[in-house]
Amino acid sequence: MAVMSAVNPQQKNDTGVYTFKQDKAIPSYLMAIAVGDIKFKAIDNRTGVYAEPSLLEKSAWEFAELGKMVNAAEKLYGPYRWGRYDVLVLPPSFPYGGMENPNLTFLTPGVIAGDRSLTSLLAHELGHSWSGNLVTNATWDDIWLNEGFTTYVEHRIGEVIFGEKEAKMQGVLSRKDLNDNIAEFGNTNPDTRLKVNTTGKNPDDAINEIPYVKGYDFLKVIEQAVGRAKFDVFIKNYFDAHAFQSITTEDFVSYLNENLIKNDKALADKIKVADWIYKPGIPSNITTVISEDFNVIDSIQKNWRKIGVKGLSQKIKSTNEKQHFIDYLPEDITVKEMAEIDAEFNFTKGGNFVIKRQWFVPAIRHHYTVAYPAIEQFMIATSRTGSLATLYKEMVKTPEGKIWARQIFNKAKSGYHLTTVQDIEGLLK
Repeated sequence: MAVMSAVNPQQKNDTGVYTFKQDKAIPSYLMAIAVGDIKFKAIDNRTGVYAEPSLLEKSAWEFAELGKMVNAAEKLYGPYRWGRYDVLVLPPSFPYGGMENPNLTFLTPGVIAGDRSLTSLLAHELGHSWSGNLVTNATWDDIWLNEGFTTYVEHRIGEVIFGEKEAKMQGVLSRKDLNDNIAEFGNTNPDTRLKVNTTGKNPDDAINEIPYVKGYDFLKVIEQAVGRAKFDVFIKNYFDAHAFQSITTEDFVSYLNENLIKNDKALADKIKVADWIYKPGIPSNITTVISEDFNVIDSIQKNWRKIGVKGLSQKIKSTNEKQHFIDYLPEDITVKEMAEIDAEFNFTKGGNFVIKRQWFVPAIRHHYTVAYPAIEQFMIATSRTGSLATLYKEMVKTPEGKIWARQIFNKAKSGYHLTTVQDIEGLLK
């Protein structure tokens, strides 16, 4: 079957000839087509999943709440204007988590964890149906208008679907991503501005996590300054006013000033628009993020060495909780302690893509050799550029790790997407 970013067939055509209809204006980067042994299964009357036969039932079960996500987004930000919202599960060679092609989001198979624990990625790609696909960044300098807004929408959808506790945890994890990225680039690096300058650069080289997480935090500052109810109305009106248009950062700033700030100097000083958009680093008025559940895990983190790890898996259950626990393992953790944690949580052999990627970083750093075969298998089986780069970066910190990284890359590169190959080759030089 052939499918693309348009209204799609739901059954194979014996003639092999397929036609598509897309009656909405879309930018060229959102045109995509896929051909393969693909079948379709409906989730509800306007959502469904396309996948290879071996993944179809698993995918449909994993994405059962897709229709609820669309309903939640509509309640927040107005009608979904694209008709159907379907997803296509691609082979492991797909280099991204997802791509928000109109009508048909392309997804990595890594999101299929078997317990619906990674479906926040769906909320992100769905959010692009408003921010990105409906209102599009005019240039790649303005990419934060796509990704910052979409990350904000993702969190709001997630709060409705998964609850406030999970939303708070996601907010803390997002803040850690921001802090880590700022630390990596440097607080004064111009690439940490929301409005970047890609002149003379490959735009891919200028795109990182900053527009996602700093953009999200900027919108949280505005939300806190004016109140959520008022900000929700503003965002809905913003989407309506610019529907099916491409806009610049300056267009957004003008709309913000005219429709929300309205010459209120006290409010403008509270939001600090220019600091967020045009200055590097993290502005002083960033919001405080707190998760009571993570506070409990922080307490566990301080004491598990004294009391042992037995039973911790019954206290640290969700994907977000496990991520947070792994993120703050002690720097002087021993191989013996790594093995005890692994025996309790089954991190090395588990089926959750995100948790395995997270766990494999300290496994590499602290020479937990028991996990090495699983690490190698993981890095050969996926082509997700960002996840692989995280592991390769950790490996190349030592001479022996760099040798191992090259060995894995030579085995895996024939199955990697070209984008992934190019990025990883750059890390291994």
